[in-house]
Amino acid sequence: MKASPVRAPHVPCEITVSPPLQVASTSVEVGDYANYSCAEGYLLVGESTRLCSSNERLDGIEPNCSLIYCPDLTTTSPLSVSVSNLTVVFNSVATYSCAAGYSLSGSNTRSCQADGTWNGSAPTCEIITCPTLSATSPLIVSAAAVNIGDVITYSCDGGFEINGTSTRTCQNDGTWSDSEPTCSPITCPTMTAPINGQVSFPSGFGVGGKAVFGCNPGHILSDNRTAKCTVAGSWDITPPSCLYNGIYKFLWLCIMNLLDKILILINAISFLLLCNRLVLIIKP
Repeated sequence: MKASPVRAPHVPCEITVSPPLQVASTSVEVGDYANYSCAEGYLLVGESTRLCSSNERLDGIEPNCSLIYCPDLTTTSPLSVSVSNLTVVFNSVATYSCAAGYSLSGSNTRSCQADGTWNGSAPTCEIITCPTLSATSPLIVSAAAVNIGDVITYSCDGGFEINGTSTRTCQNDGTWSDSEPTCSPITCPTMTAPINGQVSFPSGFGVGGKAVFGCNPGHILSDNRTAKCTVAGSWDITPPSCLYNGIYKFLWLCIMNLLDKILILINAISFLLLCNRLVLIIKP
């Protein structure tokens, strides 16, 4: 009996590839296909399959992989864009920004995808403005301004003074510099009563308020009786003094002395008239 002939072992097609080219299996049987693909971010160039033929070789030509590129991005001022890589390939990141005075609306980044397109959409730039400011009396604010670099001015109603900075500037981040000032009443300092006198403040110490001076009996004011508080926070006159009223005493003494003289003169005239009568009587 003859022995069965020994058959040569069946040898599959062996496949070796280098990244980024990939193959589903590194060994395929005769009559089967080798399936090729590329790593993410690469495009397969050539046939994706090859048949393992009876001669234990793959038919056709091995494909290759080429980088996937995303299109260049263009922008219009004030929007600008920069890309992380000189070559815009898969996973490259584009970063958007706006010129000073503008804020970005939307995502500031986009990525180059495996299919050669950019994800998302381009953001936009919106002009930055500051909120409109208002004030409550006695504080006053100048006409509304909201653009970057605009300056507003504060003031106070009459009789008040401003506390804090009187100007604020709209900044690049859309906020106002400093903080809102306040207004406080302008007041004059109290005044000391003159020696031998008194002072009262019937209308207070605010602007327009009055200080009224008076003197004790026997004394007179050296100047005006009333002082007025001005918008400068000072009185319009210096405090007067109370002077001893000696001039009246002097006048009184003069009058009394004059009366004495008049009486002496009257007495002298009366005496002369009497003497004259006596002479007329005794004269023969």
